Amino acid sequence: MPNAARFRDPDATSSDRKKAIAAHLLGLSSFVGVPVVPTLILWLITKDDSGFVADHGKEATNFQISILLYAIAGGLLAMVLIGIPIVVGVLVLKIVGMIMACMAAKDSEYFRYPMCLRFIK
Repeated sequence: MPNAARFRDPDATSSDRKKAIAAHLLGLSSFVGVPVVPTLILWLITKDDSGFVADHGKEATNFQISILLYAIAGGLLAMVLIGIPIVVGVLVLKIVGMIMACMAAKDSEYFRYPMCLRFIK
């Protein structure tokens, strides 16, 4: 069921929704590597397709950058054991956030990730 609190784009086509979902799911493509690269490439290629695709791509890219920074911080803090719960929390945030974003994109809704640093405006 669509979330009534989120802004919907009635003009988002099926193709737009698929590209938006792909932008979010590409963050799963490299858990070990740098997950922001595939998301950034897709956003750069598709950002002129529609405002809906551009917004989702930009948000997914910002989220992957944020997750990468949080994971690096957690990894560094793992030496003093406090980083282990941080890394686990980052992984949960990543998976749950991406599922929520994909569901919003499927319903033609705009989405904002929690705890996302917005480097790209």
